[in-house]
Amino acid sequence: MRSKDVLLCCAAILAVVSATEAAAQATHPGSVAESGNRQSATVGQTADGSTLEEIVVVAQRRSQDLQKVPIAITTASAERLAASGVSGIQGLSAAVPSVTFTQVQRSLVPFIRGIGTQGASPGDEGSVGIYVDGVYLPDAYGNNLEFNNIKQVEVLKGPQGTLFGRNAAGGLIHIITRDPQVDPIVKATLEYGSFQKAHGAFYASAGTGNVAIDFSANGTYQGKGYGEYIYAGGDVNRQRDFGLRSKLLWTPTENDRITLSADFSRSTTDIGLQRAPFNGAVLTGGYTNPGTVYDSLANYKTNNNYNLNWGGSGKYERDLGEVKISLLVAHHSETANYNWDLDAGPSNIVIFIPMHEHTVNTQVEGLVTGDVGRLKFTSGIFIYFADSLYDISRTFYVAPNSQRNFSTMRTTSYAAFTEAVYALTDNTNITLGGRITHDKRDYYAADIALPGNSRPVGIYFQRRDSRTYTVPTWNAVIDHQFAPDVMAYAKFSRGFKSGIFSMSSSGAPPVDPEKLTAYEVGLKSELFDRTVRFNLAAFHYDYKNLQVASITPAGTLLLSNAAASRINGFEAELVVAPRISTGNLQFNGSLGILDAKYSSFPNAPVTSPLPGGGIATGRGDATGNYLTRAPKWTLSLAMNYTVPLGNGEAGLNLSYYHSDGWYSDPDNRLRQQPYDLVNGEISYAFGPEQRYRLRVFGRNLTDQIYFGQLSEQLYGYQATANPPRTFGVGLDVQFGK
Repeated sequence: MRSKDVLLCCAAILAVVSATEAAAQATHPGSVAESGNRQSATVGQTADGSTLEEIVVVAQRRSQDLQKVPIAITTASAERLAASGVSGIQGLSAAVPSVTFTQVQRSLVPFIRGIGTQGASPGDEGSVGIYVDGVYLPDAYGNNLEFNNIKQVEVLKGPQGTLFGRNAAGGLIHIITRDPQVDPIVKATLEYGSFQKAHGAFYASAGTGNVAIDFSANGTYQGKGYGEYIYAGGDVNRQRDFGLRSKLLWTPTENDRITLSADFSRSTTDIGLQRAPFNGAVLTGGYTNPGTVYDSLANYKTNNNYNLNWGGSGKYERDLGEVKISLLVAHHSETANYNWDLDAGPSNIVIFIPMHEHTVNTQVEGLVTGDVGRLKFTSGIFIYFADSLYDISRTFYVAPNSQRNFSTMRTTSYAAFTEAVYALTDNTNITLGGRITHDKRDYYAADIALPGNSRPVGIYFQRRDSRTYTVPTWNAVIDHQFAPDVMAYAKFSRGFKSGIFSMSSSGAPPVDPEKLTAYEVGLKSELFDRTVRFNLAAFHYDYKNLQVASITPAGTLLLSNAAASRINGFEAELVVAPRISTGNLQFNGSLGILDAKYSSFPNAPVTSPLPGGGIATGRGDATGNYLTRAPKWTLSLAMNYTVPLGNGEAGLNLSYYHSDGWYSDPDNRLRQQPYDLVNGEISYAFGPEQRYRLRVFGRNLTDQIYFGQLSEQLYGYQATANPPRTFGVGLDVQFGK
């Protein structure tokens, strides 16, 4: 993909890197700078007698103690996520305050503090960035990640408009995988549970000298769905997917580090595509739901033929002592291909067959970081190319207008950024940073009449268009260390989401960039001889030009700009790890409070039910309504306890999550009511070095009905339910450390 452009960009960055190395005053011997995959939160007494270990994060593109970074960050280790029943990115909402996900067909779209996007078409990158080892994943249908071989997950809240920048107005989720190690290690997991669901995961790493390589694989096969096709026959809501990932680490010298990685995943899961009438809604044709929320009334079986994602990256790092440089090049492809019964009922009205979405992107980033006296700085260049395709055929049975909608969008983006932290005193730092991003969108769309259309077969509408957006973003922070373990900060920042074309609505004008200005204060502390970690944050957002999705009379998604909104919020996180005579005990708690409303939205999309089924669309005033996917408050609690038992170790984990509920659309007509989730796990580790661990687990123990998506579709109000209560057993095996 545009290899000439990529090579020229790499050459330019390498020239900068070479100039920086030549300008370095001295090169200090020592190990290459760590990539951020250092230790994560664990339970157990440390060498100094405390029970809270240091959590190292890379939120400011360098390894730092979580408690010293003046940003609201929530981290979760692989062990904590697994024990809490979080196996994929969607489960983060139960472990991180003010984070929710919406399911849009096969896509998972994150919201942080009420900031997210309702669209999920190719090229619509979202308002919350998702990264894996520093590599940006742009499209929502490539975000349905299963956690395997991870070290930890970092959730950065608020605009990250300087160091990460690209479409991180609401924050970002950074998944950090393990680095391969020379000492051999093998880990394997097997699980079997409700609905004939089998899951397996494998990880191995080994090496020699200065080269190490790892390999991980995971797969899930669910033999029985947790819903049925009432009219078409058979079951629905089955998970079937697998993924592979490998990383090679080569340290040719003490000061050089080269990391190569590759990944591949394929999914035929239909979860997220099934729709049922929501809360007694009537579909077009007068149909209501005679079954459960997990069943489907569709007469055409929805099939996810495949989601196919693959990619690779290479990173070079050089330690020059006071200055460190790095160059990252990554390429990724994301493809979705599925069929969908849009009317969701037994009538022959309209189906999408097939739907094909594809994005391929290449990104290049060069970084220079320095630590000179009282000054720490990070400067860089980020270059991004993407080609996105949306190809959908709609077969209409009622009206003679079957057609194919085809559109492409090319994105070319350049950004330069710098951020510096200066120690005014030994206890006070000031951070100033800025970024300038230049995006160009080149758009082509064609509407094609298919057999059965009243028009002659062939192209009847074409459009070519382009837009450019140049947007500055910034970050300014002051932080003060009041005591060795107590720090407070105040932050002023700006983030944005780029302007875009509505790829499913060929004639629609493009929407302008979203812009978010944030004001935040926070406190980070470790108390009572480092047995308690207590962090607070309060914030105010001015959010302009929100990109809002609505349904057109043709049943497609249309993006438009809302006028403005304001968000006020408060978050608290607590970790308690008391010293006890036997075993290890840790409590985690978090609270998120949001007041998120449209301050001005006079021409908002609104809907109303039609007497015979389906909905009518129109425009109305949504000023004062709540933002979508913004619960007024959320609460999560977790307890993890391990204790010696016989020749092994017993473990108990309980987690609880409460959401006050949320609205799905600006008109606030559809609402997910408050809900509670309870997960639990009992385990026993045994054998030499406790290398075997047997687990019994339950998810959604109270069998709570809650939804991944509520949708104002033209043919009726529809909902996609998350899984019901499930149970299972698992066996973990580990050789080496």
